[in-house]
Amino acid sequence: MGKDDSEAVKVWEDKTVGAYQIAILSSGTSKALTDWLSAHQFSFPQTNAAVLDSYVTNNWYFVAIRINLTSNNRFSARPGTPKQVEAVESLDRDLASGELHPLHISFDTPKCIFPLKISALNGKPSEVSLYIFSKRALCNKNIVDLEAAKLADEKKQWLDQKPQRDAKARAKFEKLRDDIKATFAEFESQQKQAAEAGQPLRDMQNPRIRARAMGHIGNWKVLNSDTQAPEEDDRFPGLIFEKSPRWSAYEWMGDHPLVDCVAIGEHQLPKCRKQLPRLGKKPWFVTKQVATFTPDRMQDLIFEPAVSVVADYLGGEYGYAAAGTLDHFGDDGRSALLNSLSSTNATRQLHACTVFQYTRDARAVKLLSVLLAAPDEKLRITAANASSLNFDPSLAQPLTNLLDDSNPRVVAAALDAIDKTNRITIPHHKYAKLFAAGAGICYTAQSIATKDPNPLSGADVAALVHNEDPFARFLSLKLLRTTGDARAVELALELLTDTEPLICYRAGEVLQKITSQDFPADKPEQWKRWWKTHQTNFTPLSPVLLKGLPFPGPTQLTPSRFAD
Repeated sequence: MGKDDSEAVKVWEDKTVGAYQIAILSSGTSKALTDWLSAHQFSFPQTNAAVLDSYVTNNWYFVAIRINLTSNNRFSARPGTPKQVEAVESLDRDLASGELHPLHISFDTPKCIFPLKISALNGKPSEVSLYIFSKRALCNKNIVDLEAAKLADEKKQWLDQKPQRDAKARAKFEKLRDDIKATFAEFESQQKQAAEAGQPLRDMQNPRIRARAMGHIGNWKVLNSDTQAPEEDDRFPGLIFEKSPRWSAYEWMGDHPLVDCVAIGEHQLPKCRKQLPRLGKKPWFVTKQVATFTPDRMQDLIFEPAVSVVADYLGGEYGYAAAGTLDHFGDDGRSALLNSLSSTNATRQLHACTVFQYTRDARAVKLLSVLLAAPDEKLRITAANASSLNFDPSLAQPLTNLLDDSNPRVVAAALDAIDKTNRITIPHHKYAKLFAAGAGICYTAQSIATKDPNPLSGADVAALVHNEDPFARFLSLKLLRTTGDARAVELALELLTDTEPLICYRAGEVLQKITSQDFPADKPEQWKRWWKTHQTNFTPLSPVLLKGLPFPGPTQLTPSRFAD
């Protein structure tokens, strides 16, 4: 169109495909292109011709498409043939219902790009839905930024709903406390009835009452607390214990991925492979990115390796979402996570480490051993959680070292990992500190101790017996009955006069087992007199025998200790 051939519009191809008349063009200037479009009845605002400048400068090709309803331009079949008549009638029906077949446009390009900027000419927002097939995961950073913004909205909504969550948790807490009070009231009522009748504790022969009472024994803090529920972790609304050190270090974790991407194999896309032979038999990634753009934000969407784009988010507020997304990118994503474990940025390390709490990778073992000694307590907790799934004997000592940590949350996480691996034996001298801690730590430590091939001595269990938490003292009796030495007898005697009746009852059972005596649990003075006489020549039963013997029945336990 212009005077200079370099400015003219060149029509490379002009053809008809179905109802479409298509021209493939190139142009030396945006003005020449807009002139050509106007001359061929295409509506294009001349005032926005500058939008085309970048495309013309980069030597892009343009595809001009319009619907052509003339029969000689619709199909390549010769006029008058049955095929054309049938096709024309079908096309008329499709157009009448607003349906058109999609066009398939393919071209070679060194960079994956979607030309969105030109859509700004419509002056209206546009939703773009894109599916990208690639040998490595690809994404557009602008769309990833929009997904990150959705996480911010989700977090705000979650925070706004905290009062409702608290109200539900408080109601659940109060119901549980009422149930516990009812159970213990029934327990005490039957004790009193047995005492008045001079009968054994028949309530303990009732499996239902016994199971309920023993099941609630860990909830003394609920029973004895004030009207307000204990402080709760927001990720676990309704839980009635104090915040457990083993829980996650994060207050909120959304489940919104930054990039929706999956790896696919040949069997998952049989039809696509027939239509797209280039897919071959190798694995591919399919990335779905959907976003709505306003005209002022419409820029051409350039797609780049998703691993590098997403990895940049690891050090930020929503790095946990980035870590989970990277785990879906195959070996490239896993390598990026492993590299981040060696980062000098503690936040980046922390977010990357979260993935290995549910993903096994032998390459992570050496890095976890370093992170278990990291200065950041959240990182030590997360590394301990990841160690149970990725356990290797080289992690045994670093995990054991954490038992001396000053932070109880770290200690609890290490204990939990040790308990799950079932391959680490805790040195017995460390139990004194563990058994003096809170109920959560005591529970796990006691669980590990019961599996120790070398049973603890009574002296090792003393701290658990003297713990101020009733639940901890109750747990101690399980260890005392498998220890059975002289010190275990002395400690069980102390628990005969505990402030909690259920502990007294259980202590009587333990003493009957480890001493083969049948004194009543509510007669501690008889036990003490017997022990004063026999402690010097007491011979404990073998640990094997102690573990194998069942508890004696409750028929010998008289109720006077429990009567009002």
